[in-house]
Amino acid sequence: MGALETPAVLDRSKFLGGSDVAAILGVSPWTTPLKLFLEKTGQAGPEAIDAARERAFKRGKRAEPHGIDMLIDDYGIKVTRRSTPSAPNRYIDPEINYLAAEIDFEFEITPELAARFDLDAGLIGTIQNGEIKSVHPFASAKFGEAETDEIPVEYAAQAMHGLMVTNRQLTMFGVLTGWDDLSVYWIKRDDETIAGMRRQEIGFWENHVLARIPPAPVNLPDVLNLFGRTVASRIEATEEILGAVQKLIEARDTAKVSEDAQIEYKFQIGRYMLGEAGITLANGGKLVPGADVKPGEHQLLFKGAPVLVVQKQSQRRLDGDALKAKYPEAALECQKTIELFKFAKPKGKSK
Repeated sequence: MGALETPAVLDRSKFLGGSDVAAILGVSPWTTPLKLFLEKTGQAGPEAIDAARERAFKRGKRAEPHGIDMLIDDYGIKVTRRSTPSAPNRYIDPEINYLAAEIDFEFEITPELAARFDLDAGLIGTIQNGEIKSVHPFASAKFGEAETDEIPVEYAAQAMHGLMVTNRQLTMFGVLTGWDDLSVYWIKRDDETIAGMRRQEIGFWENHVLARIPPAPVNLPDVLNLFGRTVASRIEATEEILGAVQKLIEARDTAKVSEDAQIEYKFQIGRYMLGEAGITLANGGKLVPGADVKPGEHQLLFKGAPVLVVQKQSQRRLDGDALKAKYPEAALECQKTIELFKFAKPKGKSK
């Protein structure tokens, strides 16, 4: 383990950090392996930034000093180091130089702390990892009973990654629900879990990022993202995929199937087409084209005859938010009121 001496503003395309692990494992609520791949290879573009995620990240950074102070005041935690914007507390893996972690704070296991939380007495005197999370009250249900390991899996993955890089045994989570409500949770090192995570992280970096081969799509937005980066393709369908095409057409034309089902059919079809075409990044970042088809067109065939065409289309729409921001008076004047009837269940208990 070694401290990672880097500037405050870090080029995240050069390494995998704790916030990347959940995406690699497929458990992130924010992003997918493909989106992470595009970020690491510099292909995501500015439009890929998730505004809600950015707000949550900034809110969490603002809350870190306050959460650490509460741990000191309320629990007597002996904090030995904090991560700050001017002096980030970063570490790099001793064996793999692209595996890194930033630890919010470090603390010493004292006899009092070990007794209070029933920690292994053999850890007394050691330095361990600490993380602060700021959670909206509506999202607090994702956490279980305080002073346990019942935290969202994406946070557990981040903690285990940090323990791997720093070669430590414990991560304490100080979870803020509101400004004055703080709970403590613990994640203990699990070497079997760490070994599995390490294999997946190395595989993601070497088989995808370095090889510039995107991982398979995991949802419809992934599929559409990849189609938008292809030249063209012409793919023969299986009986199963043909069935999905027929169900999709029926759902679209007759509205017999829910929107969620249509999304699932599109995902199945698109994932199959992309997989058969071979998801590579040849030709300057574009997928290798298939047979003689128009640029940007992707044909699905059955017994040589086209049964579905996937092609990007552009539509020009009024950006209401931009209009309000630049010309608020004009936006207000152009508003109109629409009256409608809403059919809904009454509030309260039914009689």
